[in-house]
Amino acid sequence: MVAIPNDSLPFALVVKGWGQAKARALVTSHDLAYLDAAQTGILYPTQDNLNPLTSRADGVFALVSEYGLALAYPLTLAGTPVSIGITPKLQRVDTWNYNEYISHYSPSDFHIDEWKHSERGGNVDVGFFEQLTLEWTVGLTGRNWSHGTWRYARLTV
Repeated sequence: MVAIPNDSLPFALVVKGWGQAKARALVTSHDLAYLDAAQTGILYPTQDNLNPLTSRADGVFALVSEYGLALAYPLTLAGTPVSIGITPKLQRVDTWNYNEYISHYSPSDFHIDEWKHSERGGNVDVGFFEQLTLEWTVGLTGRNWSHGTWRYARLTV
């Protein structure tokens, strides 16, 4: 964030990003028997006998990037300091949904677009706060307004 404070119309350039990931392995009883045979020396793993493995790996990952311009306007209502703000944003969401047999796994899988989906769009954050006393401030925010709906709303005291 780069902020330019001033008395008439403070603003800030906002760049924000976050991600979330989840992965799991679905191990089959067939593959557990294969591992038991390998552990006891009955079977020696080679690339050729790895092909019939039936276990799978699932992974999902999302990365959200936002770029916005936050504008705020301070004013006084009935002798009480109040501020209203708006942040129009461009947002990009990249998701990966990886689902593959263990026997077909390759580290290069994560560099191809087969597992990736991207979307771009815009939305708006708005906020309002009022300083009731030196000790009490109340705020109301709405985040990610798009297509007539709010994604998040919060009242803070």
